[in-house]
Amino acid sequence: MESIIVVLVILILLVASISWMVRSKRKSTAHEVEAEKDMEKDRHQQRPPMP
Repeated sequence: MESIIVVLVILILLVASISWMVRSKRKSTAHEVEAEKDMEKDRHQQRPPMP
C-alpha cells in the first residue's frame, strides 16, 4: 500500500512540474508573439506607401 502512495505522489509532482513548464513556455511565447507584432509594425512603417 505504501508503494502505491509513493507512486501517486511522484505522479502528482510530475504533472505539476509539467504544467508549470507549459505555463512558463506559454508566457515566453506570448512575449515572443508581442515582439513579432512590434517587428511587423516597424516593417510596415519603414515601407513607403503604395501609390
